[in-house]
Amino acid sequence: MRQRITLQQLNHALSQQDFDQAIESLHTSIADLEQLKPNWLQFCREKSQLASESFSFLFRQWVRIHRNGYPATNQDYLRLVEREMAELKQVYIALFKIHPGLVYEQKDVSPELFIWLMLELEFSHELRHIYNALHRAQEIDEDIAMLMFLRSKAANLDLIVAQFIEGGGRVTHWCFDLLKRRQTLSIGLTKHWLKNKSLDEPQVHKTLAKFDVEESIEWISIQENDENYLFELLLCKHDRGTWFRKRFGTDESTLTSDKVMTYAKLLELREFRQFTPSNKMAPIQLALCAQPSWLEIALEYFTTLGDDDENEGEEWLFALYIVYGDRFPLKPNELGIEYDWNEAKEVVHSWCSEDKHYIRSPMRLGKELSYQSSLSAMQHPLVPERYRIWLWRQVCMHGRVYMPWHWAMPSYQQDWLFDKLQQQTAALERFNLRNQNATVGY
Repeated sequence: MRQRITLQQLNHALSQQDFDQAIESLHTSIADLEQLKPNWLQFCREKSQLASESFSFLFRQWVRIHRNGYPATNQDYLRLVEREMAELKQVYIALFKIHPGLVYEQKDVSPELFIWLMLELEFSHELRHIYNALHRAQEIDEDIAMLMFLRSKAANLDLIVAQFIEGGGRVTHWCFDLLKRRQTLSIGLTKHWLKNKSLDEPQVHKTLAKFDVEESIEWISIQENDENYLFELLLCKHDRGTWFRKRFGTDESTLTSDKVMTYAKLLELREFRQFTPSNKMAPIQLALCAQPSWLEIALEYFTTLGDDDENEGEEWLFALYIVYGDRFPLKPNELGIEYDWNEAKEVVHSWCSEDKHYIRSPMRLGKELSYQSSLSAMQHPLVPERYRIWLWRQVCMHGRVYMPWHWAMPSYQQDWLFDKLQQQTAALERFNLRNQNATVGY
């Protein structure tokens, strides 16, 4: 895995002048395009436009695959998309050899394509390319930028990002999250930025608290808005259930938000065992807890959804699949492809009428709900990121273990992370005995 950046390595801060010079060098190159023969320039730009249009389609598919589930390298469609993206890269390598400005002008035409190219090994050896990629990343969707930067193998990228934060550049919060998710952020460097006020206190303390830094745990504990730090507080509390009851009460109707209610379900507190399928986070709550009695309610609710409720129904299909796995009669990602919404309801109704939906205990992907099956769900290509985020919180809280994770991490990084977690026997025991906390001292 990558090496963590320490304070000792940070011997230079990137200034705005560094970025201005890098940006200006590209502008100069683009202006020089006018030196090419008009017909030749038009021909090259036509080729570039065709490649850009193809890339735009492939890139949307690439992002969708990552959002929809674990980006397993054995997915045929993902391999096909990445192979075709690599072939399009050869077009821009050829154009770059003709004139670099033909590639640089993509920064305004197709910023995602420009950033992707600048982070590839064929281009990233020039520092000005990384500087410009970092600059343009501030102007596109943060999650999409994160996806591209997390998978980049550009040399010294982490050090450059750290130097950018040290220099007080824009979007330092995003850069901080990037280093954290690339697992190159050291606690010493984080404390340094906290001390010199390079970053906002809440963001830094939330991160340090997850790594058991006592000063940060104390800081979030005295803040008035507990909901903003609920995950960190619950991760650090030895008696989470007692603290939650004292802080939020035991009446579900008084909970301040759907998010707080979902944490109450995740904690499996007996006062919050009721299940309301009309709640907008009910599918996630079902996937987290998978209580047999909740499944009866959810399946009955699902079959009563109308013709205009397809989007809500799709959420229930994902939640039910996370519980039943391949025992469930439908693949949620095939809705609208292999079957329509009315067919989906009929198949599920028929499946229930044959009593195939009954289970005796909570399940995850058709197996007992456990530490192991939860990590398996985190690595499943049909578990979308919005569910994986909550499954991850569940693993961390009940296993009392934490390692940075994000859905946009490349598969090899996630494989490494989950392999490390599989080796945490104490976390496994704590998770699987989560309803018998006294047994392990909690």
